[in-house]
Amino acid sequence: MTAAIQEQAATLIHTSNIYNIEWQQKLADLICELSAMDRVFFGNSGAEANEAAIKLARLYGNKQNIHDPQIVVMEHSFHGRTMATLSATGNRKVHVAALVRELVADLIDRGRKLGIRPAARWVNRPAKRRCGG
Repeated sequence: MTAAIQEQAATLIHTSNIYNIEWQQKLADLICELSAMDRVFFGNSGAEANEAAIKLARLYGNKQNIHDPQIVVMEHSFHGRTMATLSATGNRKVHVAALVRELVADLIDRGRKLGIRPAARWVNRPAKRRCGG
């Protein structure tokens, strides 16, 4: 195991998907060949992969003239911290906390663009407890 880790560390451990990575390209070619698909999506996180899956499901539903597509999720599930994946998370506490954080962040951002600084110091502090975890 140590030798395998050393060998990989000598080549490439990880890089962003915005760069062309030879081994990732080879894997994409193999996946396309085996699946008869034209393209492959490599996400940086589970949330990113889940968000892409949600968008693809909605796109497919739209092309099938399904005007109110539904995505089935499990209770007490967690799919990531993006707005789309939070909407698919089966835990209401996470929905409310995420919405509040998003609204506060949006208000602060809009205020800063207008030259307004937040009056309360707590607004800039990171959360002491993460929701959903």
